[in-house]
Amino acid sequence: MRRTYGSRLFELIDSAMNKSGVMEIYAATVEALAQWEPRISIKKVNVSPYAGGMTIDLQAVDVETGTNITITGITIAQ
Repeated sequence: MRRTYGSRLFELIDSAMNKSGVMEIYAATVEALAQWEPRISIKKVNVSPYAGGMTIDLQAVDVETGTNITITGITIAQ
């Protein structure tokens, strides 16, 4: 029941998909993962907007084992 749990991504779903808007999405993704999932270190975020939402792909490293992690197809939709 933490009010701050999650990310700012849903606030950004209607933002412009220009350089500034995409940078906000990158920042919101990395901020949330840094706060709520300290076991990984984010190396790359890729945002693919589409009408009514976006798909996010991540590349990260498990900080305990050094294992590379790839997560693809995270979909944020209205």
